[in-house]
Amino acid sequence: MRLLIIGGSGFVGRGLCAALRDRHGVTIASRHRPEWADEYGVQWVSCDITDRTALANALGNVSVDAVVDLVGLIDEKEQRHSAVNVGGTANIVELIKGTTIKLVYFSAINSEQGTTQYFSTKRAAEANVGTHGNHVIIRPSMLYGEHDHIVTQLAGMARSFVPGLPRSGILCPVYIGDMATVFEKLLGETGSFNVCSEERLRLGDMFNMIRRKIGKKPVPQLPRWLFYPVMPVLSSKGLMSMEQLAMLGHDFFRKDTVLPKYVPRPKRFEDFVDEYVR
Repeated sequence: MRLLIIGGSGFVGRGLCAALRDRHGVTIASRHRPEWADEYGVQWVSCDITDRTALANALGNVSVDAVVDLVGLIDEKEQRHSAVNVGGTANIVELIKGTTIKLVYFSAINSEQGTTQYFSTKRAAEANVGTHGNHVIIRPSMLYGEHDHIVTQLAGMARSFVPGLPRSGILCPVYIGDMATVFEKLLGETGSFNVCSEERLRLGDMFNMIRRKIGKKPVPQLPRWLFYPVMPVLSSKGLMSMEQLAMLGHDFFRKDTVLPKYVPRPKRFEDFVDEYVR
């Protein structure tokens, strides 16, 4: 299948390309050319999802069977959330209207009920996607793997003095390679699908697995409200924003997850830590 992955220069796009490049024709559309594009043998076209003309040019430059929308800002001002998560997706829907092109939209578990700007704009974008008959909405929990920002950050923090972490909801993390397997299977489906693991892990549990791997003692998981006074400092250091802290308050487990259907033996986070953390 010929895929145009919009917003594919980041962690998830890289993971999908690594898994799919030998079986599908993959083109990445993003504002910045990923440094790994040549290594992976994928094409790249310049594209800003908020610019309908630029997006139309990107679509006109390649022949595709499916458009994959990976664009989704987490930590931005309200106007930017709306322009990218809602307006950008609406641009895609409008440009492929009346075609047989499949639209695959990456949303998130809790988009149906979350009150943060990220969740609420994802919910609005899903409504737009639903107007295009040939669509798939994928709602993953937390995704992790090689080159991912969150685990890399946790591994760096694990070697320092950390008095505690905010107690998060259940994150049920999914390895990016397993997500790619599910993604490929869902290319032949229509509808909305939740993708989470059955690992009932909180952020602190994941952090403490890394700590144990490097010979450090575990840290306590503390009520999130204790972190409110220091959030300006954490945000300025790029460690965590108020938006991210609010998102962590949700549970990400869903009984109807399709992960076991397509990946009978998904990678466990602890096994990944054993391989990844040195």
